[in-house]
Amino acid sequence: MKLNRKTLFEIGVAALLLYLVIHYWDNAVGVIGLIFAAASPLVFGAVLAFIVNILMSFFERNLSKLFRLKKPAKWLRPLCILLAIVTMLLVIFLIVRMIVPELYQCITVLISAIPNALRAAARWAEDTLNISGLYSQVIGELESNQGNLQETLTKGLNAILYGAGSVMSVAVSAASTVVSSVVTLFLGVVFALHLLTGKERLAAQMGKLMAHFLPQRTDRRARYVLHVLNESFHSYIVCQVTEALILGALCAIGMMILRLDYALMIGCLIGVTALIPIAGAYIGGGIGAIMLFSVDPAKALIFLIFLVVLQQIEGNVIYPRVAGSSLGLPGIWVLAAITIGGGLLGITGMLIGVPLTTTLYRILKEHVGKENAPLTSE
Repeated sequence: MKLNRKTLFEIGVAALLLYLVIHYWDNAVGVIGLIFAAASPLVFGAVLAFIVNILMSFFERNLSKLFRLKKPAKWLRPLCILLAIVTMLLVIFLIVRMIVPELYQCITVLISAIPNALRAAARWAEDTLNISGLYSQVIGELESNQGNLQETLTKGLNAILYGAGSVMSVAVSAASTVVSSVVTLFLGVVFALHLLTGKERLAAQMGKLMAHFLPQRTDRRARYVLHVLNESFHSYIVCQVTEALILGALCAIGMMILRLDYALMIGCLIGVTALIPIAGAYIGGGIGAIMLFSVDPAKALIFLIFLVVLQQIEGNVIYPRVAGSSLGLPGIWVLAAITIGGGLLGITGMLIGVPLTTTLYRILKEHVGKENAPLTSE
């Protein structure tokens, strides 16, 4: 490498930037966090638009075939956006309407049944294990804890009403949070609608900018990477929804065979939480176990055993095959992506780990398969 003026200048700029990043790291993180917080409606809108676009494209393809449209009509895009949004809202409403009321009722029954369950367990332990005085001790603890609980609740209520500020300040803070969430939701939806209605125009504008500012070879590579990213995330979302439907259906059928209560409801809950890879089904399983425990503790235990077996089959057999066939990614890569992504970024890492790994896998496969060939999309 020749140490000419340009090279020395680039090295100096890089060293200066590195020094600034290290020295002002905390401030930089704060500024980045502030920027992301300010742009949260746009990020939410972009994610929402990407998800709605999957349903919108589905409706556009099928309605075009149904009405035999040679070119897209002006009314087709707004109608498909409306159908996609209505479909999503209808599914969310049905899920919430089916699960939340019963879950609230089961939790209420479970809380009211805890003292009786403790008394029964203490009596059984005293009779079976010959532990003298255990039942009386448990009854005394329950009675004293009830008094302590009431006192704690009273102190907490007083702290909220008087110690932590006036009722008006609490109400203003809650109202501010609600208004901020509503504004973010509204702006995100508006931004998503703009993206959906003008996605072709936006893509063309971005293409012109990339072609103008990037060298031709870099432009081709960037377009190919973006193309693979789009296909990977699209396929992954479809794959994850398909897998959630399979797991929810298998859970409901298995519970019916085992004659467990709330089979359809818990199966629906498992399917929804299974949208979170690996850990989601266990979250739904915990809620389902609470619901069954209010009916019969033995049924809750049977359900947990059944779910563990089903989750092992799903995680090691069904999911890698479905994801691998849909994404073109070997099963071992899917498991590795979920494990590493979850370890680095938690649930967010699990959600984005598989499509990012799919993108990397396809690019490497293309690059290795064609030695010294340009990386272009064909």
